Amino acid sequence: MKPEDLIAPLTVTPVEKELRNLAAVEFLANADSIRLDNDHKSQTLVLTYRGPAGIAIEKKLTFYHNEYKVDVAVSTKGLDGYALALGTDFGLSDKISSNASGRVGIAALVDGKTIIEKTDSIKLELQQSGTIDWFGQEDKYFTATLLYGGPGIVTTKKTAAPKEIGDLLSTELLVKDKPESRSLTLYAGPKTFNLLQAYGKGLERMVDYGWFGVLAKPMFWLMEQFYRITGNYGIAIILLTIVVRILLFYPSLKSATAMEEMKSLQPQMTALREKYKKDPQKLNQEIMQLYKEHKVNPLGGCLPMLLQLPFFVALYNVLSVSIELRQASFIPFWIKDLSVHDPFYILPVLMGVSMVFTMKMTSTSVDPQQQKIMMYMNIAFIFLFAWLPAGLLLYITLSNVLSIVQQLYVRKLIAK
Repeated sequence: MKPEDLIAPLTVTPVEKELRNLAAVEFLANADSIRLDNDHKSQTLVLTYRGPAGIAIEKKLTFYHNEYKVDVAVSTKGLDGYALALGTDFGLSDKISSNASGRVGIAALVDGKTIIEKTDSIKLELQQSGTIDWFGQEDKYFTATLLYGGPGIVTTKKTAAPKEIGDLLSTELLVKDKPESRSLTLYAGPKTFNLLQAYGKGLERMVDYGWFGVLAKPMFWLMEQFYRITGNYGIAIILLTIVVRILLFYPSLKSATAMEEMKSLQPQMTALREKYKKDPQKLNQEIMQLYKEHKVNPLGGCLPMLLQLPFFVALYNVLSVSIELRQASFIPFWIKDLSVHDPFYILPVLMGVSMVFTMKMTSTSVDPQQQKIMMYMNIAFIFLFAWLPAGLLLYITLSNVLSIVQQLYVRKLIAK
């Protein structure tokens, strides 16, 4: 007998080693299924893993009836760390439609700082480390987010996929610091501002109102109050628009008055341009003198309008990202969903007509060519804005109408 014949039976092949390890592994669950209803408000599923070298992992998943959360308790033994992963595209329900375009990606609160990254800005992998209050994946209206509240590293990976599927996102949290016992909460549901706010930890910051959030939040709150009274978000938007116009009445009145004063000087300015057409320097001096004599500020119509811009942008963001408007009906036989475009394109046409009227009333140009260009631009807006959410077009159209009424009022004042 050869020496190697004695050694061979004692040699453990890799396959045999793996089989022996598997034999030492134990998977347990405390129940085959759980049931949630009015009589069973919550149920806990306990999953246990016991492996070689004394490694043990226990996950307690507590589910709740009619709630979007799952409480997760993880206990480990014999591990230096572990990763908690959100499944690929978990929480993303509308990632490739034009309605959600540019609003799909990840969000996290790390070291007290809100981090929002859209899919297009993520190259292949994105990593954040520090104290992770929460992290998750989101689209325009929905999210899957883990509320954590401890140190860790969050890694997001983007995988290219066919165009009809869209890029795939996967996010995981690496826990290293004292991983023996951790409690987390998984929220998988709508990005309803009040609901997210109730969870604490700044989770409502996931509803991104943009640069003018300080204005957008009270606007949203006011819209919610009007909805509670009327039960119709369309009417709530109308009332909110009226309130905004009242708040901006004085600056917009100053702007309208300045425009009317500028229009009243157009005949004299035309005469000056004809008189000094060969002397631009003298023309500018005469025009400035004309302004001075009539106490007209050429920028008087622009500055008040700039004050209105933050309010417009803030309200635009509120109406664009608020899930409360999703599938919210205004007039059932006409607008059944304020978050999508007007199916009959009535609002875009009304908006375009109101813009043409506003242009005709406020334009200070006497050049026919410029007036034609402005007319074509306003008509083009009808087609450009046709796909905007109906709730936003309702605001723009009503705001234009109120602006026309105000301009007529200013004309009456000046005439008197």
